[in-house]
Amino acid sequence: MRSNSDLQLRRSPVGAVRRPHSSQSGDVSRKTILIVEDNYDNRAIYAAILGRAGYHVVEGRNGVEGVGLAIEHRPDLIIMDLSMPLLDGWGAIAALRDDARTASIPVLALSAHVVLDGDYRRSQEAGFAAYLTKPIEPKDVLHEIVSRIGPARPEPMVEQEG
Repeated sequence: MRSNSDLQLRRSPVGAVRRPHSSQSGDVSRKTILIVEDNYDNRAIYAAILGRAGYHVVEGRNGVEGVGLAIEHRPDLIIMDLSMPLLDGWGAIAALRDDARTASIPVLALSAHVVLDGDYRRSQEAGFAAYLTKPIEPKDVLHEIVSRIGPARPEPMVEQEG
């Protein structure tokens, strides 16, 4: 049994983000993706694909839930629908960018609306990492994720002979 004098507290530098581990897997190296989408079927499809790819997935149904879950879970990346009840994706990205705990998390915007010339510019100015239009192939969403945060788990280090 340890005594209190045996415990050492580690202090994180100011502004450091502690990544929570997946309570389902217990694997701290597994990357977390937050899906914020009001359509259950779309959310379930993305969650299934990302789960099979090895990511830990957290789901929110609207912008209010999404902002709260982002603060709570500090995901590595967020996929966010733009048209949702209570708080749309535009309002949610503004709240995320205004909060130091979530300001640097990459967010991919999903839209089912016709893309207007100004939409891409507006999404960049708002702080989205990408603007994706539905319908989008799940493999394309996965490609966008991997290009920004890498695979779900880090590749194991392999010693090279020589």
